[in-house]
Parts: sequence; C-alpha cells; structure tokens
Amino acid sequence: MKEFDFIARMARISGPYPEGIGDDAALFGGKYLIAKDIMAENVHFLKSAPIDLIVKKLFTSNVSDIAAMGGSPVSALLGVGADGKTNMEALAEAAEKAAKFYGIKIIGGDTSASAGGLFLSMTIIGIRGKNLLLRSGAKPGDVLYLSRPVGLAKVSLEKELGIREHPAGSLDHYAKTAEKEAGVFLGSIKGVTAAADVSDGLGADAGHIARMSGVKITIDAERLNFPELTFLKKEAASYAVSSGEEFALVFTAEKNAAARIERDFEKTLGRKPIKIGAVSAGAGCFLKTGENLTEISSRGYEHFS
Repeated sequence: MKEFDFIARMARISGPYPEGIGDDAALFGGKYLIAKDIMAENVHFLKSAPIDLIVKKLFTSNVSDIAAMGGSPVSALLGVGADGKTNMEALAEAAEKAAKFYGIKIIGGDTSASAGGLFLSMTIIGIRGKNLLLRSGAKPGDVLYLSRPVGLAKVSLEKELGIREHPAGSLDHYAKTAEKEAGVFLGSIKGVTAAADVSDGLGADAGHIARMSGVKITIDAERLNFPELTFLKKEAASYAVSSGEEFALVFTAEKNAAARIERDFEKTLGRKPIKIGAVSAGAGCFLKTGENLTEISSRGYEHFS
C-alpha cells in the first residue's frame, strides 16, 4: 500500500471533513489547527547533516502545515527518539533556537531511546485565521499562485546524495523556511479559495487541491522558468514540479479578486505572488508545455512507493 492510499484509508475512519483527514492540518474545536510531522534518519535527513538544520527542518515542516491553512502557529509537542550518538545538548539548543525563530512554545512531548538512529516527531497547534483555507475550495475560473519559486530543494538534495553535481549548497534544502507570514496574510483576506504547502512536490500538492476540489488545474511550464533555475535549462520546469519539501504555498484565488490579492500580498510581504496557472472544470493536475498537456498529479515524493 502506497502512502497516499494509506492516508485515504485512514480518511475513511476519521471525523467529518475538515475536522478529519484531508488537509495539511485538521480543524479542532472550530478554532484550533493541529498537524503532525515526523523525521527519520536516512529518510528525511542524513546523519552527517548538522543537528541544528535537522531540527529547524522539523519545525519548518510543521509551521508550514499551519500556514497552508491560513493559521498562525502557537504551540508544539516535541518527540525525540535518540541513540547514544546523538548530541542531546546540541539538539536542545537547536529546538530552543527554532522555537524562537517561529515564535512558538514547546509545551510538552516525549523522549525515548532509539535503536535505528535519530527519530523526531512534532505535533503543532495553531489558531485558524478569519478565512480557513482548505484544499477543497478551488473553483473553475480561479487563478493559481505560488508564494515563492520552487525547485532548489531537489537540486540541493541531489547534491547532498551525490546524484548530480549542481551549483548549489548540499545543505540548502534543510534551510528552507515556512511561509508563516504569507499563511497568516492569506487566511485574513477574502478571495483566496484553496491552499496547500509544497511538501510532496508542486505537481502532487496542486494535484491534492484538484482532487479535493473536483477541478482541473493547469500549470504553465513557462511560468516555472525561475531565474534561480536557469542552470537547469530545459529541466527547470520538471524540477519545479517535482521538488518536495519546498514549504512554499500553492493557492488559488477568485479571478475578480486576483489583482487586489497580488497588490496586497506585495504590500504586506514585500514580494509578489507568482501566477503559475489556472483552474477549470475537469479533473487532475497538468503541466502545459506549448500545446502539450502532461499529467503531473503524481510528480513528487511519496513514501511506501
């Protein structure tokens, strides 16, 4: 059973959506957002990676889930399974630094010995914004946006793993930050219809929106030729679509609200959101290259594959 199949199975026994499974975080008590992410050695990070970057990535992935729902992170529970080789003092310092960076409090958790390397887990609690952002709200006619360019996380990971030599830092993917401020902004305004964070990959995560909303999403390949990816040449769009753990936000907005959202986004965050595609009637997520359409709903990372 693949990862997304397992999640779908769990969704059948969860509570009613959106309080059940289906989004980046779950709504709890009508006010709170709660999400959980785990990180395992040799799956999400290498033992050789600096502990402060590993811990920062754990915090980032969790904060990103709250941002994708338009909420603000508040508190977290931290779980640590460590072997005798883990520098616990350094781990504690890293957790304190990351919590301060994102403005959240560690309110509890659990610790255990581990026979299989370092294992980290976090449950994060946030407060929903005025507008709860779900994956299920996109409508035909909406515009598709990215909060920032994507693609370099895959580049950095490939360099760290020795897959390809790229002009990028091998640890850069650990240093990605969550779009905390962008999430709060998007959850406070009208006109945003759906959102997700780019954790599995742009194709897969936009595909989640398409599936949950019952629509077709088309991404323009030319709009993915970000300056940061120039060195990839013809592969730029492919990397942008398949790069996971970017923690950017992909979101849809009503067409008649797009200009206002773009203007206010830039005014608030000092940069413009990137218009990358459109929503129409139909199903699936597709990459448009010239006149060709390629299904990309499964272009991203999946555990248990």
